[in-house]
Amino acid sequence: MRVPAGLLALAILGLPEKSAAQQALAVEPGQRVRATFELEERTSHFDGFYHGADADSLFLRVSTGGVQAWPWRNVVRVERFVGRRGHSGLGALIGAGVGLAAGIPLGIIAKRESQFIQIGTGEAILIAASFTAAGAGLGALVGLGVRSDRWQTVPLAALRPSRSSR
Repeated sequence: MRVPAGLLALAILGLPEKSAAQQALAVEPGQRVRATFELEERTSHFDGFYHGADADSLFLRVSTGGVQAWPWRNVVRVERFVGRRGHSGLGALIGAGVGLAAGIPLGIIAKRESQFIQIGTGEAILIAASFTAAGAGLGALVGLGVRSDRWQTVPLAALRPSRSSR
């Protein structure tokens, strides 16, 4: 009788307790989280640190060091902090657009108004391209300095222990 290699590997290595996706979404105590709550028909956001959870409540540590319990019935979403990122790509795109918007009219004006040197269509296009490239470079540098937090939504089921596990 032949046993497929995949089944044999699972039998030898054993089944993992959690899938890789579940492990990637795990939130460790002390990790920064952002939670959204529904309180009296309005939505509130809370930025704090994950402290733990039981079947009834989510526990978050506040900046003062205390721990607040939030009933699961009020929890709408929990996101974990995954780092900060710059916006150089968006800055380059905006800068290129501004550079192009400035370069085209300047290229046209230079082509028409030049009295000392002959500027052809190729040179006018080069002027517009130069302004576009300079704008993209400057925009990328500005965008690099503009940083924002990155968040990843965590399924509530990954945080909330089942009642049977108590």
